[in-house]
Amino acid sequence: MAFAREGSDVVVVDILPQGKGVGDEVRAMGRRSLAIEMDVSKGDQVKEMVKTVVDSFGRIDVLANVAGINKKAPIEDYSEQDWDRIIEVNLKGTFLCSQAVGREMIKQGGGSIVNTASIAGYCSEFQAGAYGPSKAGVISLTKLMAVEWAKYNVRVNAVAPGPIRTSMFELAYPTESKRKQRIKSVPMNRLGTPEEVANAVAFLASDESPFMTGSILTVDGGALNSIYYLTSLLVA
Repeated sequence: MAFAREGSDVVVVDILPQGKGVGDEVRAMGRRSLAIEMDVSKGDQVKEMVKTVVDSFGRIDVLANVAGINKKAPIEDYSEQDWDRIIEVNLKGTFLCSQAVGREMIKQGGGSIVNTASIAGYCSEFQAGAYGPSKAGVISLTKLMAVEWAKYNVRVNAVAPGPIRTSMFELAYPTESKRKQRIKSVPMNRLGTPEEVANAVAFLASDESPFMTGSILTVDGGALNSIYYLTSLLVA
């Protein structure tokens, strides 16, 4: 929706069918939209998706990799299946979509890719298993692609959200008391909103950030830099 408000036509890609509803909202704003149901971790589906988009719109100017999943469990209890699936979606999916779209951007002479990392990619998220390692991989992959594709005028950046009020956050902190405790750890003393992250993504994707590539833009209310803030709460 943030892209549509900025005047973009939008392709919504999701493994779940609600992408069609988002596509309807985009069209209601006067923009063209296409909804595609697919799994970002499957290379053949990604290639077919890119072909469909190029056939329908002629080119791809922006790719926002936002698909992601999580599973909370102690690392000693983490199943191989959960580990593999989170790496597949969060890291492999980012690679596959970036590679397939990046090839088109190279051919057309430029573009902008924005990945979704996390502050968990910098510091361990307690009992989140593969999530942090997958996001650390996204950070590294972002920097790699930024350097390799700079000569093609393809910019690659990422946002690193902290605690954002989403359904994933509510699953991780299922009770109101746990959510309040989590909020206490954020220096700004609140959760972020999806709109605040979307605005950061739109900025990185736009011509307002033309000299930025390989940057990781943190959207976290100060949470990543909160070690001494937390210490002050614990040692009062």
